[in-house]
Amino acid sequence: MEIRFAVPTLDGMLATHFLQSQVATIVDVKAGQIKKVHTFDLPGFDPKTLVDWFETLNVQVLIACGIPHDILEALNQTAVNVRTGVDPDTPENIVYKFLNHSLGEVAASCLP
Repeated sequence: MEIRFAVPTLDGMLATHFLQSQVATIVDVKAGQIKKVHTFDLPGFDPKTLVDWFETLNVQVLIACGIPHDILEALNQTAVNVRTGVDPDTPENIVYKFLNHSLGEVAASCLP
């Protein structure tokens, strides 16, 4: 099974707030192992643009610390599985925690 994750990052770590992200780190996983990690500049923070962009990249899981409500609502209308409230760590460690069912989750959104 292949899964594509997106982690909004700042200086190589999960950004504590989505709007602080510099890039999205895309992590491709196959058979429970990370196969490829790459980064893309975010296209901005317009909800529709972000949703279209994540769908174009075939992102299946978005893991973040906090996401503004309008972006979260737009993502909830897609097939992207959104996990929020995650403590900062490297994208690779976050994905491994997700795969091992040890990723915590709290509030789903934050103020814009």
